[in-house]
Amino acid sequence: MKKPNRKRLTAAVVDNLKPPKDGRMLVWDTSKDANGLYVKKYAKSHSYPTGRVRYACYQRVDARPRHFTLPAFLTSPSAAREYIQREILPKLAIGLDPISERRKRYAVEDGALTIGKYLDGAYAPLLKRDRRTGDVLVRRIRTHFTEVLEMRLDDADSAKVWLRGWVERRRSAGIKHATVVRDLNVLSGLYTQAIDDELAITNPVKPLMKPDKSTNVDPEHQGADRIRFLSDDEEQRLRAALDAREADIAARTHDRNAWRTSRRLRPLSGAPDAVKTVVLMALNTGMRRGEILGMRWDRVDLKAGQCTVPAGGSKTNKTRRVPLNSEVRSLLLEWSIRNARPESGRVFSGRGIRGGWEAVRETAGLQDFRFHDLRHHAASAMVSGGVDLYVVSQVLGHSSTQMTQKYAHLAPEHLASAVEVIGRKR
Repeated sequence: MKKPNRKRLTAAVVDNLKPPKDGRMLVWDTSKDANGLYVKKYAKSHSYPTGRVRYACYQRVDARPRHFTLPAFLTSPSAAREYIQREILPKLAIGLDPISERRKRYAVEDGALTIGKYLDGAYAPLLKRDRRTGDVLVRRIRTHFTEVLEMRLDDADSAKVWLRGWVERRRSAGIKHATVVRDLNVLSGLYTQAIDDELAITNPVKPLMKPDKSTNVDPEHQGADRIRFLSDDEEQRLRAALDAREADIAARTHDRNAWRTSRRLRPLSGAPDAVKTVVLMALNTGMRRGEILGMRWDRVDLKAGQCTVPAGGSKTNKTRRVPLNSEVRSLLLEWSIRNARPESGRVFSGRGIRGGWEAVRETAGLQDFRFHDLRHHAASAMVSGGVDLYVVSQVLGHSSTQMTQKYAHLAPEHLASAVEVIGRKR
């Protein structure tokens, strides 16, 4: 039998724990006031790029072993030890069940814990603390699942019936399956957390999130896993549309100022248009639109050929350095001259980007192509060029290489050459 891990738990020790890939690690506290405390640290994931941590404690109740998962808002061993002393041990001493008492904390008058009550009392604060877009996710739950909020958290059957009808109504209204799944995923997270808190038993949302079988589209290419990149002809058309847009803006600016000069009016310089620079940056770096529009000049090093995306500006909430190729460096150098590096420190203002992109996409005749697909194009170009998937993962800022695996099929010749090495050794 494997010997359990034991350490004196501190915040630094917990941070440095390295659980197995796609698994979890249990470490028991050896402090004098541990009172059965142990920590469960899970492998890194998209939602938890540093690894999810939950504290729990072991006690014997009526000579029987009991494990109590502590609330998720406890973020350090010292806070967990204090909670055990304050909330767990006193209740056990007088014969109360701490889990039942926790349920009562969120309960309404009839004794039932509703989804809305749990959202307000526990899940929303946790989501806002751990997720950069926590406020947006809470609003999404309130917007789409208003009726569900009045249901009991432990009544999964009723929630499942209502949610099935909700899915059918959304799909009948022409809402894409990927959009429906995205909204369901937020509510599923609430149920997952409630199960961890031992306030719910099953998650009624998961069965409704299966891939859409009614279409001939490969589930691998639906929603977030959808891969759409530019052909050589489409890329040429896109670049031509960007050049045509810049030439048109320059011509209109020239004509307007010629008219003003003829009337002895001061020429207007106008704000330079950033659409071409932003689009080609996404095409060359695979950066997300929000990451590009959030760039600041003090985080751009043209000499070293890299820019820094801070933790607060990335989807995974993790700082990374993005390499800039020669085309991007030239674009940014030209942009810095045209834009004169404004006092705000931001590289781009963000004004007109969305409308400009839509106009360019229409001019180029790109069908079923979104701005985010520029990121897929950059990844596909790297993989097809023989770049290692791990390197691509680092450039894109994926929280794990599993997210990059969807591009592996784009380089079959490189995979084939890998096994040829075996034959060469013989």
